[in-house]
Amino acid sequence: MTTRRRVWRNRLAVGGLLACVVAACLIYGRPFDQAVWHHPDAVTRGDRLWMVNDLTVRHLRGLTREQVVELLGPSDDPSALHPDFRQYSEWDLVYDLGIVDPLWMIGPGVMEVLAIRFGPDGWVSEFRVGHEWKLRSAGS
Repeated sequence: MTTRRRVWRNRLAVGGLLACVVAACLIYGRPFDQAVWHHPDAVTRGDRLWMVNDLTVRHLRGLTREQVVELLGPSDDPSALHPDFRQYSEWDLVYDLGIVDPLWMIGPGVMEVLAIRFGPDGWVSEFRVGHEWKLRSAGS
């Protein structure tokens, strides 16, 4: 192979890689939409996972507990989601975000939750997106 062809092949490879990175950055996440968050299939379709970044960056800060519950609905029971989520029972509100499957689709998925804590003044003081491995059932 000539040097000229190698240079073009390398440029195409680097360009393709950069295009993939830019596309992933643009696709990663979507604006928070309250109607989509409350949709019955939002967790199983992964909609909540796609919106959690925008939610935490642009919507949660400066809200009271009542405002968060109005926005997101009632909290999920962490121990009902996964036995290892008992650690989140200390948090004030916990929301199921869904399961992220590894790219190779073998083994457990990662179950994600949004945990929110309020300060003594009643405002959001801390939030965390936490995860735990979850074994797939035989049908999934």
